[in-house]
Amino acid sequence: MNTLSNNRWIFVSFGHYLLLFLVGQLNHQLTYFHIHLTITGLVIAFSSLELNFRQSFLSLVPIAFFIDAKSPLVFGTSFIVILSLSTAIYMLRSRFRREQARTSIPISLAINLSVFSAYTFYSVKHMGWDQINIAMTFWNLFWSSLVIAILHPIYFDLQIMMLEFIGIRITEEQRET
Repeated sequence: MNTLSNNRWIFVSFGHYLLLFLVGQLNHQLTYFHIHLTITGLVIAFSSLELNFRQSFLSLVPIAFFIDAKSPLVFGTSFIVILSLSTAIYMLRSRFRREQARTSIPISLAINLSVFSAYTFYSVKHMGWDQINIAMTFWNLFWSSLVIAILHPIYFDLQIMMLEFIGIRITEEQRET
């Protein structure tokens, strides 16, 4: 039991991978409409708001490398962005009511906006303004935010249920701290 509790980051990472796989499949279907969904904010929000710092960091490192492997930006860009945002949210999370969806959804959306901004600035730095279509960036941000707002309660509940299935009661642990 203690081993599973200490290694909960593996199960959370598996849930993140599954979400990224499903959104990747959805992105493939949405290419006809020129829409690309980025839901990194949802992944960062769950790890940063629900896990302790070590478990959060460990759950996001493989996800950051997974995203970096598919990104046209310099390798390590996603790693730096994701772990920096995760650390910032972890440090500020005592100021939020994390248990309530109405406060964690705006946090997820703000993280996703930060991810979009960071990726856009990195792209401008490495490719120039002439390679960036700002209208499409805002279009993708709009659809990504809509998908995050819809998926947020479902994803958080599924992750918590998966952890409870293996014996980790994350909501009870948060009440104790």
